[in-house]
Amino acid sequence: MEAIVLDTETSGMSPDDGDRLVELAGVRLSDGQSYETLCDPGRDIPPEAKAVHHITEKMVVGQSSPTEAALEMLARLGQPDYFVAHNAPFDKGFMALLGEVYREVPWICTWRCSMHIWPEAPGHGNQVLRYWLGLEVDLPAGLYPHRALYDTIVTRHILLRMLETHTLDDLHRLSYQPVVLLKVRFGKHRGLLWSQVPRDYLQWVVKQSDMDDDVRHTAMHHLRGGQGSLL
Repeated sequence: MEAIVLDTETSGMSPDDGDRLVELAGVRLSDGQSYETLCDPGRDIPPEAKAVHHITEKMVVGQSSPTEAALEMLARLGQPDYFVAHNAPFDKGFMALLGEVYREVPWICTWRCSMHIWPEAPGHGNQVLRYWLGLEVDLPAGLYPHRALYDTIVTRHILLRMLETHTLDDLHRLSYQPVVLLKVRFGKHRGLLWSQVPRDYLQWVVKQSDMDDDVRHTAMHHLRGGQGSLL
């Protein structure tokens, strides 16, 4: 099976609000062959977005449109069995506008998979995982985190480590399963293991309709006596 690991940099957080790609990169899982390009989003790039990726309007003048870039990436790397991204819902939300293939081919989210596979990690961002896992990553000079090719190469190495114990099909399933969290990240029990949280607080969490789905799932898991594995 083949996968394309990709990353997008954008003019903002929501394609529904007219935000579009300013950069796209993809790396083929099997051999590391890559594609990257800046994209002209056809709109301004707000200062808040520039502060993240440092891509300016001057840099994207005359570059490919997002749709052209999405088609060219497939022409260079081929159509995969899976697309992979770290926080796949975000990238898929933008890519789904650029071609039917990006809606039909299944996606793997290495961020959610990492929470399943390594619940003990100090964080699950791709740079945290890079150093926590001790990954040896050959990165291009002149790039930095939050540039698409840089992040995509790191994510590919995280994926390769996951594939030492899981298949692509496994990771696809994990991408859509609720996570049993290790530690409480909020409130009066912040920092405790969820297994140490009093039962009455777990019951309170489950009743909160606006609570994060993974948090409610974790509380229910421990109310049931912690049955089942973290995977």
